[in-house]
Order: sequence, then structure tokens, then C-alpha cells
Amino acid sequence: MAAGIKRLQRIQFGKESVAGTAVAATTRWRGAGTMLDDQRKIEEIEELMGIIDGADRTAVVQLLGMITLADTPLTSDQLQYLLVMGAGGPTTGSADGAGSDKIYVTNFPTTAKPTTTPYTIQAGDDFEVEQMEYTVCTKITLKGAMGQTCKMGGTLLGRQVARLGGGFAAATIPAIGEFPTQSGKLYMDAIGGTYGATQVSTTLIAWQVDIEFHWQPVFTMDGNLYFAYPSYTGQKISGQITYLNDTPADGNTGALVDFRAQTPKLMRIDLTGGAVTTPGTTYSTRKCLIDLPVKLLNPGPLGDDNGNDIRVFKFRSRYNTTAANAGKITNVLDITPLP
Repeated sequence: MAAGIKRLQRIQFGKESVAGTAVAATTRWRGAGTMLDDQRKIEEIEELMGIIDGADRTAVVQLLGMITLADTPLTSDQLQYLLVMGAGGPTTGSADGAGSDKIYVTNFPTTAKPTTTPYTIQAGDDFEVEQMEYTVCTKITLKGAMGQTCKMGGTLLGRQVARLGGGFAAATIPAIGEFPTQSGKLYMDAIGGTYGATQVSTTLIAWQVDIEFHWQPVFTMDGNLYFAYPSYTGQKISGQITYLNDTPADGNTGALVDFRAQTPKLMRIDLTGGAVTTPGTTYSTRKCLIDLPVKLLNPGPLGDDNGNDIRVFKFRSRYNTTAANAGKITNVLDITPLP
């Protein structure tokens, strides 16, 4: 008998055509994870029956599963899966002229709940494979720092975890492309202007965006221990940007002025990757554009980065009436539709 090994672990995704009906997971997640976590709820039943400490009587009363996707280099190709499961993003991109690239735009919900496309997740090693169906994304973390690729991670919630007899489905290993942090750019514009018009140069040294999708599993008395459906009850988008303590951060015309006056801004984090196979009309490289209306929060006192003074501005992003949007993420990749 041979035990499974870590280097042969993998995670696979499969798009469900009917929510909750498991399908073959035919594409591999190119990153790390913690494997599936069976979170079934077990009730320990206490009773007085003349035995010290009672008997080992238990009941399984609810089924639930989750998986944490550890930080891995951010790619537009695989981030789109999380946006599909989290915010109802598109699974098919728009054509960019005659280019091989496809454009996927995910708008954050405002006046209507998103209709998500759930996925079946398979995870395990060379010894045993488990499966979770009706999977949605409840959190995405995106971040970047100097001398590194940008990173992404997330949390997925599903209906139940069960052993998958027969092992992994046959799955492709997708071609993907990373985003070196220093190849990116930051833009800050007036709330009534346009995303991506005014670059903030030679100032940003780190950034992070945290996106929480509040998918609440709804359990009903319908003959099943797993949830009937997940309900979208809201979202929270926050993060931080780390500036060198220079003109763009100052209290004269910089970010401190915007914080103190609570002036909303249009923030774009523009990430650029490698070339697509055939350039399109608008794009010739892989892209991830994070567009958010933001208000800066208290940066606190000056910080330090290798002897350089820094300002760490936290922010919160919400719908802005002047901009008339709650933000969006645009991914440009070389594949359509998502498997």
C-alpha cells in the first residue's frame, strides 16, 4: 500500500450546466491549496443513562464544504474562474477585433444579485480524490509587492465533500501568464472622470485588494442535509496602497488631502503580462485591470521601508453616485469560453 504524496496533489475545476449537479472537472488549478475541507456539522447528543460521561451518540445534521486557495501568482486566465463563482462574471469573453485575445469584464453587483455559475471541484493526491459540487467563491485577495509577481488567493464554499471513486477526471493544464508587480501601473482620477487617465508615478511600492462575496448557504427542510442554494446578501471591497512619502502622498495636493476631505477617486490598478498569440484592436498583452471607486482611510503615522518613509493608505470601495458604478475587473486572456 502506497501513501499519497504532496507533490502529486492537485485541484481541478469543472463548470456545472445545472447548479448542484456534479460534472467532470476538466481544467487544473495552477496554484497551491489546502485541499477540500469537509465541514459537516455533527451534533453530540448528551443523555443521562447511568454511564459516566455518557455514550458516543452523534448525528450528522448538516453538510458543507470549503477549500482555501493559497496565494499563488495572479493570472487573468485563472482569476476569471473566481470572478465567475463570486460575482457572476462572464465565462465567455468578447472578441478584441481579429486578435486571439478575449476580453472578460466582471462588474461588481449594484442593483441586482449576481447569477453565478457554480463549479465542481475535485481535489486530492495519488491515493484518493474528493469532490465538492455547487461551489461559489466567497473571498478573493489580490496583491503586489516589489520584486515579486502579483499574487491571488481565495476561498470557495460548496455543498458537500465526498469521496470520488475512479479518481480525477482527465484534465488539461492551461497555458497561463503572470504579472510582475513592477510592470503594473496605478492611476487615480477625479470621480467624475475616467478610469486610467492619470498615472501616479514613482510612488506605489505595494498594494492589496480584498473582495468578500457574501454567499450565505440557505438550508431548508427539503429532504437533504446540504444547502438548497447559496444566497448573495452583499459584498465588501477594501484594501490598501503603500506610497513612498513623496508628493503624491502629501497633504498639499496628494493623497493626504483626499483622505482628510474624504474625496472619492477612481482608482485603477493596471497589470500587464506577456503577449497574446495574436494582438487585438485594444490589447496585445494579457491584462488585469482593477477599477474601483475608493475613499482613502486613515494612514496612521509614517512607516518605514528599508529606511524610506512610507504612507500606508487603507481604502474602502463602494458604489459612487457620481461615477454610477461599484467598480469592475477586466481580464484579457487567450481563451474563450472558460472550460
